[in-house]
Amino acid sequence: MPENLIHTNEDHAMAIAIEQGDNTSLGRLYDKYAPALFGIISRIADNEELAEDILKNTFLKISGELGSFNADKSSFLSWLMNLARRTALDKIKTNPRDLSSVYKNRSSNSTAGNAMNGDMEKAAFDLVYYKGLSCSEAAEALNISIEDIKMNIRNRIKNMNTK
Repeated sequence: MPENLIHTNEDHAMAIAIEQGDNTSLGRLYDKYAPALFGIISRIADNEELAEDILKNTFLKISGELGSFNADKSSFLSWLMNLARRTALDKIKTNPRDLSSVYKNRSSNSTAGNAMNGDMEKAAFDLVYYKGLSCSEAAEALNISIEDIKMNIRNRIKNMNTK
């Protein structure tokens, strides 16, 4: 992980200053973490303009929610990323049936069984993690069982860790 993304005393000082209303510190925090947060948000949002709007909303929320940050439970970056993800999921109210056609088309266009399994794993993971659906909603969207959703998510995570 790049040095500038690790929780530091500088982060702690910025957090205290932001809680006290220092907009300069909020700007420094934005400069430091906006690219990482935008990466998470853009995976959830369907377009760049929406992702930028969500990023702005995330930074507006930061000062109000800094009191909930606990360094014993997570790093500052992890806390920021979870806040960004929650903000994006709150903004995106997606109908699972609309998403299912995108993933089904992607899977049906694959000719190799492994590619189709990889697509189904990605679809299951994306729907649950990035779109905020429950396993049952994702299963309905992809027209597969809840057990298959869980297996696909497990396989996706396992494959992510081996690459």
